[in-house]
This record gives sequence, C-alpha cells and structure tokens, in this order.
Amino acid sequence: MSSHEVLEQLLARVERHNPALNAIVTLDAERARAQAKAADAALARGVEPGPLHGLPVTVKDAFETQELPEFRSSQARRGRSSPHRERD
Repeated sequence: MSSHEVLEQLLARVERHNPALNAIVTLDAERARAQAKAADAALARGVEPGPLHGLPVTVKDAFETQELPEFRSSQARRGRSSPHRERD
C-alpha cells in the first residue's frame, strides 16, 4: 500500500469522524498529499526508507508549524501563525 493510499484512507476517516470529535483543528490535506506523493516517489527511486517513511502524523497545535496557525489552547492565539517560520 502506498503512502498516498494510506493518507487518502486517513483523510476519509477524518472527514467522517472529526465533525463529532473536533480532534483536528487545522487540516493541511494538500501539503499532506504532496508529501505522501514525494515519499512514494522516493521509494520508486530506490531511496532506503526509515521506519516511519511516508506515514501520516498529526502535530499538536502547541508546536510551531510552518505556515499553519497555532492555538496553544488559547482563543487569543486563534488564527495566528508563527513569525519564526518561513517557507523553504
């Protein structure tokens, strides 16, 4: 099963269950899809994968994440992005 296939299954579950759970506040599906495709392409080129290569993960919004808002459980921070992160 490819990284892209795993991601699409996960995104479908998020879409189905997250409205009731509200576990994922900010979802960057397009960036996740791009990274999954890149992971699959690396395998196709013969790159030796690490143990978690291509697996989707979630990141707690208390951590600075490039170009994504961080809330840190604070309404005052809602919608803010880290000023310390710039696009590579």
